[in-house]
Order: sequence, then C-alpha cells, then structure tokens
Amino acid sequence: MRTQLRSITIGATALATVVSLGLSGCSSSSKSSSPSTTAAPTATTTGATSGGPSADAVTIQGFAFNPTPKTVKVGTKVTWTNDDSFTHTVKTLQGPTKPDSGGIHSGKSFSYVFTKPGTYQYICGIHNSMHGTVVVTN
Repeated sequence: MRTQLRSITIGATALATVVSLGLSGCSSSSKSSSPSTTAAPTATTTGATSGGPSADAVTIQGFAFNPTPKTVKVGTKVTWTNDDSFTHTVKTLQGPTKPDSGGIHSGKSFSYVFTKPGTYQYICGIHNSMHGTVVVTN
C-alpha cells in the first residue's frame, strides 16, 4: 500500500512539472515594462486605441483572432487587442505590405493603417496555429 501511494505521489509530481513547463513555453521570454513598437511608421503598440477617421478591431482571445476574415477599406486602421494572458504577435505571411507587430503583451494592442488593397494573411509568430486574414478593398 505504501509503495502504491509513493508511486501515485511521484506520478502526480511529474505530471505537475510537465504541465508547468508546457504552459511556461507558451509565453514570450522577452518581457518588458514598456509596450513594443515596430519600425513601420503606421504601426504602433499601445495600451488603448486612439481611433481616427476609420478604425476597426480584432480581438485576440482563446488563442484565436476574431473576427477573421476582417474586411476593411483602404485607409482603415485595424487594432488587434490581446485579451489572452499570453503574449501574441501579428506576423503577415502574405499581402502587399508586411505588418509585423512584435510581441503584443496581455492587455496591449497593435494598430496598423492599411494603405494598399489586397488580402493579408497573418499568424501569431509564437503560436503558429493561430491564423487570420484582413481583406482590404478600395
């Protein structure tokens, strides 16, 4: 009986360690106290959306981009807001330009003004199973 309890305790401890390590691998290792920005003049990461003449939103939650696809007109500023507890990115795989957010920490946002029509397919560079699309029309 004592051997069975010891085996169960060791197994539970090992499982807890594996789960803990697996969850820690889902977050970005480079955390900073200030939001990150990109080199593109129309892209910024902020704690809030400033709006503008035309703005639209995508929510990042539950390891998914919502809505997708997102259809907007040229000149629209799209803001992705991270409502997950893990860092995510917006990394364009295909499109006339290549917006790239860098790390968007929990509670932060990334905005990009789309100036060229086309279909922009993107992923989270950290969690490659997360896919999204923005369709920009004239």
